[in-house]
Amino acid sequence: MISLKTDRLLLRNFIEDDLFAFCELLNDKEASPFAAFDRAYPVSRAEQSALLSFLCERDDYLAICLPPSTRPVGFVSLGEAEGEQGPELGYFVRSQSLGQGIAREACAAMLGHAFGQMEFAAVTSSAAAENEGLRELLASLGFCENGPAEAIWLRSDPISGQPLWFMGQDYILRREDWLRVAGLAFPF
Repeated sequence: MISLKTDRLLLRNFIEDDLFAFCELLNDKEASPFAAFDRAYPVSRAEQSALLSFLCERDDYLAICLPPSTRPVGFVSLGEAEGEQGPELGYFVRSQSLGQGIAREACAAMLGHAFGQMEFAAVTSSAAAENEGLRELLASLGFCENGPAEAIWLRSDPISGQPLWFMGQDYILRREDWLRVAGLAFPF
């Protein structure tokens, strides 16, 4: 079980009791204008419950909580590591909690965990061209552009029905750059 604390946040493993809040998060995420540029999350309660059960067993997909409440207001994740590139950082914060710095604080805590306890050499991320907020967040955390990201996405355009073409940017953050940005001495 993982428990990461920041000045304001608690990042922890999801638990089965999070089902209602988790379903709300997924439904809110699917309503986001940027949902088209991410994997589709389930919308039925049964599928959401099954996904939560799966995630409860994982240490790379954590609930973001604002203590003293234990109700998740978002999640932060490290996708599967791909070779030397490292895992992919992802997050979502519910729409009612945007603009409070929660995403940056949660991502910074997850990066500290990734480069500290997990000892990854690098972490990656991608941002759609339209998602200026995410691109700014990644830059503030020390990520550097690592080439264009182009792909035909799994979802279809809701109006035309045609597959979506993802145009964006891949990013990478190397451990030594994170240590500099975070103001940490090497080694931990």
